Amino acid sequence: MMLSLDAILEERARRLAERHELREIGPDLPTHFIFRTGRLLLAMALDDLIGLGPPRLTPVPLGHASLLGVSSYRANFWPVLKLDEAPCQQVLYLRRVRLALQVTEPISLEWAGVTSPPPTVELPPQLRATGLTTQGWLMLEVVEA
Repeated sequence: MMLSLDAILEERARRLAERHELREIGPDLPTHFIFRTGRLLLAMALDDLIGLGPPRLTPVPLGHASLLGVSSYRANFWPVLKLDEAPCQQVLYLRRVRLALQVTEPISLEWAGVTSPPPTVELPPQLRATGLTTQGWLMLEVVEA
């Protein structure tokens, strides 16, 4: 199933605008995008994301082993990192850093909260693991430069 992140973010903004009083975000409103990258099942806050698109990648000769290639999105060039050797089906564009991640399979939008400390995982310096959810998703956040 193909998810349109732009449509989901617009619906989320519409729902938030309709609320007359401030209250905690709960399970009725998704807070995280859940996706698979090879063996890793990951969750990222919607606030850290700009979009999800097809993998129109240009290879970078002599690039770092973790660099999958460069993608053009919204009139900008984005380095796309691979976190696993699995094939890239979609590209996830991150907010606050000019960086994108490979996505093997978009899964869903869910409400998620951290329930335990994260395991030791090797990640690029622009990402930090913040914990695990009860569903076993590894929560990531963008580290601002």
